[in-house]
Amino acid sequence: MKDKLKVFIVTEGGGSRGYGHMTRCLALYHAFLQHEVRPVFIASCDRSAEKMIEGADRRIFDWVAEEKALIRTLAGADIAIIDSYLAPPGLYARVAEAVRLPVYIDDNKRVDYPAGVILNSGVGAENIEYTSPGGKSLLGCEYALLRKDFWSIPRKKINKQVSRILVTFGGADQMEMTRGILDILNKKYPGITKDVVAGGASSGIKPRENVSVIHDADAGKMKSLMLDADIAVSAAGQTLYELAAAGTPAVAVCVALNQRSNLRGWQKAGVFRCIDAAGSINVEKELVEALEELMPLEEREKASEKAISSINAEGPVKAVREILRIYADRIFMRKTGREDCRDLWQWRNHPEVRKWAFTDGEIDLSDHREWFEKKMKDNKSRMYMAEYPKGQKIGQARFDALPGDTLISVNLNPAFFGKGLGSGLIRSATGSFLNERPEVKTITANIRSDNIASKKAFEKAGYRYSGNTTVQGCKTDIYKYTR
Repeated sequence: MKDKLKVFIVTEGGGSRGYGHMTRCLALYHAFLQHEVRPVFIASCDRSAEKMIEGADRRIFDWVAEEKALIRTLAGADIAIIDSYLAPPGLYARVAEAVRLPVYIDDNKRVDYPAGVILNSGVGAENIEYTSPGGKSLLGCEYALLRKDFWSIPRKKINKQVSRILVTFGGADQMEMTRGILDILNKKYPGITKDVVAGGASSGIKPRENVSVIHDADAGKMKSLMLDADIAVSAAGQTLYELAAAGTPAVAVCVALNQRSNLRGWQKAGVFRCIDAAGSINVEKELVEALEELMPLEEREKASEKAISSINAEGPVKAVREILRIYADRIFMRKTGREDCRDLWQWRNHPEVRKWAFTDGEIDLSDHREWFEKKMKDNKSRMYMAEYPKGQKIGQARFDALPGDTLISVNLNPAFFGKGLGSGLIRSATGSFLNERPEVKTITANIRSDNIASKKAFEKAGYRYSGNTTVQGCKTDIYKYTR
């Protein structure tokens, strides 16, 4: 396994909550395996959902209720991926402090996330503006989290006549849409075969003439059903991405509030016919109209082509590749420890560092140690060490609380001069400090006016010029970061 990376996937699911989170997290799990990394699942789920991840390392418990147990488990992990509709904002902040690289799977900007990677593989996700401080975003169907069976899929044959309709409303089907949709289809299209994937409230549906009922359909079976279907009627959740990859013309029916943004995205993209069941006064009329639009061969051919072109079937592989790249390139922040004292002294006394300091004299080691010990014990100071994943020290950032302000100071390892790392260090340190101190709204940097490189690094990290002053006889520009 690649450098024995410690990776966790944290999610939830089950018969009462649906299986969408479990499904897309399983897709990421298999993509990590392709990159020679074996993650561990932490899942709040019932037995039916646990079956989906049998064979994987897993820990099953209510991690939202048992937050301390979750943080203890994640502490020191390289990567932790969270896919949840239940996790409160504060939990994300504590995860971000516990692991090197947090990844948040999001559908509709549910919360303001701490620094990390935001993965939204939804249609139209590129139009969402995320504000994670110092974070990265992987957005859109290029990263569609399809199950492994859908990564390689044959070209769908579009039949001249519609002879099969697939009906699937997920594992929960809490609105009991399957039964109602099936009644409409049997009344309007009695001669067409309906393949019904039954789960949750619809599990009691019985097969009859022109109605086949499939229970516990795995990914391979779902792929076959989609390829065989001339049209599908589906809930507006994760299944739509698999239908798109299969090239199956479909009518998407929104059955939950958390599906509405997904429905609007597909509707705007013109890939599927869309119905909002929660807001519709006549679902039957809208469904029949949508199906009638798809009955002509040419309409289904166009719908199939548009669906296939809208999605990257190997989205999970691309997502994991990007996550691992970000991890490898990422500057990680940790609290400065006493083992860093001598390094900071050597960096500070480097001639190029002294050139841009407000006091350019050499500092004695004993004086430095005395100063360092005071800072370590000072509750008004926070010191962070920036490192690469393999432990190379890049530099340090210090934040000192002043009356009505917070001052940042940066000390870069001279071995990394000229490599463009200053802005990344500043951005990461600022994000770490703001996660730890949510009450702080503004951070100030005082930079010698002739230190052009430093000013550019702070600007690139999101700091903005706000005036000038004089510090210890040196002309100084003031830069501020506002949360």
